[in-house]
Amino acid sequence: MSYRTPDRDESKEAVPETVTPTMAESATADGTLEVASESATRISTAKKEADAVMAEMTESFDRELLPQTRMTFRRITELCLSKADRDAQSTNPDAVAEKLLNIRTARLDWQGFTEIDSLEALTNIRELHLQFNRIRRIENLDFHMRLRFLALGHNEIEHIENLVHLRSLEVLDLNHNRIEVLDLTALPPSLRNLDLRGNPCTSVSEYQSRICAKMPQLVYLDAIAIRNERKSMDRSGGDQRDQELEERVELKPLRSARSGPPSATHRALIKRKAPTVE
Repeated sequence: MSYRTPDRDESKEAVPETVTPTMAESATADGTLEVASESATRISTAKKEADAVMAEMTESFDRELLPQTRMTFRRITELCLSKADRDAQSTNPDAVAEKLLNIRTARLDWQGFTEIDSLEALTNIRELHLQFNRIRRIENLDFHMRLRFLALGHNEIEHIENLVHLRSLEVLDLNHNRIEVLDLTALPPSLRNLDLRGNPCTSVSEYQSRICAKMPQLVYLDAIAIRNERKSMDRSGGDQRDQELEERVELKPLRSARSGPPSATHRALIKRKAPTVE
């Protein structure tokens, strides 16, 4: 069966199409546009909806769905380096070693890792993201003295341990683990942002007041700013530093400056541990 397009009636006058002006074309009497406030409202609404979706995903996260995986040097290089950098390892291992040693932010989250291991090549990192894994213990961070941000939320950790030596650590995220007993002596004195939400220890009587009394240097506890009237900040630039801490608690990667060339000892260690990447 064929279809024929109806003939156009030229005798009828063409009716002008009504064009509705867009918001960008709508202007007030004084010539200013009324778009900015509406756009800001839409952006704000969209952001709130996105935050709500992310919060729902976080709360419904089932770590049992993640396959249990060992944290190996090979897997770390796959996550931290590009394929081109990994391919160059066979021809120029020193260059690859330098790239690893100068990494500042390591994203090792959502991998199903059961332990912290094989991080010897990342001793210069400032931020380590290990959230949404299946890690049971905090360990093997003995040589990461420059670490400032450590995210371990949504794991299977039962004790706070092996952290007190990290004298540069400022942000520690341990939300939604299995910590029942809170040992404040295991936390480094440099800590200024601590998140323990979703742990059994938070149900203890006077939990927050106890932490604030023992750790007066804290600025944020469980993502809430601490209003400490007894002691004002004595460091210059404190407000700006607090803003940076607030941004980092949302797990946003930061850029860090290069801290110098890697030592020969580090290069030798990485070449000895590094497997041949195909």
